[in-house]
Amino acid sequence: MLHPYDENFIPTAFNFPVKLVKEIYKDIGPDIYNNVMCETDTEIWLIKEDDDLNSFFWQENMDITYGDLDETLNKDPWTMIIQLKDRDHDDVVINAVKKHEGYSLRFWWSRPYAEIYHSEVSKASCIKKVADYYNIPISNCIAIGDADNDIEMVKSVGFSIAMINGNKNIKKLANIISKRDNNHSGVKQALKVAIKYLNNKL
Repeated sequence: MLHPYDENFIPTAFNFPVKLVKEIYKDIGPDIYNNVMCETDTEIWLIKEDDDLNSFFWQENMDITYGDLDETLNKDPWTMIIQLKDRDHDDVVINAVKKHEGYSLRFWWSRPYAEIYHSEVSKASCIKKVADYYNIPISNCIAIGDADNDIEMVKSVGFSIAMINGNKNIKKLANIISKRDNNHSGVKQALKVAIKYLNNKL
């Protein structure tokens, strides 16, 4: 997490140790995954090029390296995303991650992806840090989400929005559901509703 326009905002990042990433990568094995992606703020590592996986991540000005992670991954990444061949062997991935204390796993709803994360790092902890920095009560913050990795964040704020193209879990928790999706100004439209709500509350 960083602020590109405020040098007083101290950047925060959690790095996955390379050794841990490679152990999980080896334990899961190529029979289970189609692809694996790791990234930092400047680099992306992928086993192979993949338009579907690439579509989820910002790539402009990023250095992208393709190949076996055992050979190409040479520094601690910030993320580890596994693209599964199917959801029939979730237990293999779960057991591979379970061996490492402090790390958790979430499967993306209705998609063949698994995301490994540190148990104490979440979007909720990040939004709290930003709110504290600007001295804004968390009850006056707005969160917008569309997937399971947004759940803790949505629960933590005063007003939450689920995108109409989001999954059913996030929609159950949000105050409102956007009328448009991510690609058709859904965030802009929903923010207008949320800001009006918070202004009336204040």
